Amino acid sequence: MRQILTILLLTIQLNSCVDKSKSDGNISVDNSKQPDTTKSIFVDSGESRFEILSGEDSGYDFKTIETNYKLVFLNLEGDLKHYFAKYLTTTRTCTGCEGRERNIEVKLNSFDNPATTVRTINKNCDDLILDAHTYKTIVYGCCGGEDQIEIYNYDSKAIIEGDSKIIIGEIPNSGISLFIAYKHGTNDSTTLGTLYLSYSASDRYSIKIKSKPLPEDLCSLFTPDISVETKDSRDKYSETANEYTIWSLNKIRNQGDINGLTIRIKYDCESELNAVPIDIPIIGGKPFGKDSRDQELHYRTE
Repeated sequence: MRQILTILLLTIQLNSCVDKSKSDGNISVDNSKQPDTTKSIFVDSGESRFEILSGEDSGYDFKTIETNYKLVFLNLEGDLKHYFAKYLTTTRTCTGCEGRERNIEVKLNSFDNPATTVRTINKNCDDLILDAHTYKTIVYGCCGGEDQIEIYNYDSKAIIEGDSKIIIGEIPNSGISLFIAYKHGTNDSTTLGTLYLSYSASDRYSIKIKSKPLPEDLCSLFTPDISVETKDSRDKYSETANEYTIWSLNKIRNQGDINGLTIRIKYDCESELNAVPIDIPIIGGKPFGKDSRDQELHYRTE
């Protein structure tokens, strides 16, 4: 008898926990929760869409439109403050395609005046990354090619562009940054590539590396190793960020005080070519201490 009563009590308890609203296949709503009474002071929304454009036996062309929001900490108007970034990303590609066409538009709004857009950025690229003082665009390499990277100020003026990666040098307590990049030669068979050094969109240097073409059976076609050499152990390099913190120049007053740095270019086949790395000393903030914005040097191989 006790066993029968126990079973009956368990059955009653289980039945009382069943949500009756699920019997008709609908999703139940927990009415015990209090409604959200938080009042919004600003609301924004954006478009997201997927569209098939055409289809054939070889595949389908399609387009996606996506809207996302990010919290960012930027210096747009003389001081660092929080903004929200509205990303509108439009991508067109096809099934089986390795490449794609992508446009990214970013609108930047402050929290204290959210209805007003203070900056709009529009670039054809695969990724757009906002940093405190600059932003970076990346076009990812297709079919084994290298990434193409560009860095801009927030007036959308180009500071530097390069293949594979861009090295940043931060000089603490000075307000000075330097950017280093390399781009391969194009149709000029006498130029291996060009090394770029920039401090800003208007303060830039280029050094062409002149040489006959390197033998493809010995040398990689990819960007050579680029580094900044100093003799001070306080200077640190972050491989993840491609960034040097140059403590040996801490608190310098101006760009002309930059000395003791050497930009080194090292091709991977130097031992086979009996060659040595290319060293570009920075003297008074200038490559080789020269005023010329466009320079050349010859890569000697034996």
